[in-house]
Amino acid sequence: PTPAPPPQITLAFGGDVHFAGRTLKLLDDPATAFGPVAGIFTAADLAMVNLETAVTTRGTPEPKRFHFRAPPSAYDAIKAAGIDIVSLANNHTLDYGRVGLEDTIAHAEQAGVPFVGVGRDDAQAYAPQYFDVKGVKIAILGLSQVEELWSRWAAKPDRSGMAYAMELAKATAAVKAARARADVVIIYMHWGLE
Repeated sequence: PTPAPPPQITLAFGGDVHFAGRTLKLLDDPATAFGPVAGIFTAADLAMVNLETAVTTRGTPEPKRFHFRAPPSAYDAIKAAGIDIVSLANNHTLDYGRVGLEDTIAHAEQAGVPFVGVGRDDAQAYAPQYFDVKGVKIAILGLSQVEELWSRWAAKPDRSGMAYAMELAKATAAVKAARARADVVIIYMHWGLE
């Protein structure tokens, strides 16, 4: 007998998403915030974006030029658009410091939105999220390679923060551990120039 072919899986990835400045008013109706692109995410078996903002109303701005912040309804918009997971490993999640990061994590947990790339310590920041899609186990990790404030924002065993590709030993160990448990490993990387 001929073995069954592997399942066909559709993955949808979006880039940088935030609700600051001119895009904030999209959250007046979170169910429609993503407009017609939501259909692409909803149709996919697994959909992901980079949520490039702190989800907080608190905190002190970090010493950098641009600061993005969004209310908790950002996660309502994510869910309504059919997005299954967000990466928070980017150069804006800690724009309002660790207080803002704690709120960003807590609001994601309260909304039931899986995230990768940040954590209350380095173990959580480098931990993957796992999905079973049509019998295929998929692991997703989030890493940033943006150097701005990275040593200040990096997650440590005793400090909340972000997962970075520059922490090569931690990043490599995370990928290897995910590969031991998953059929497919996806590393969602935030990098490059503006």
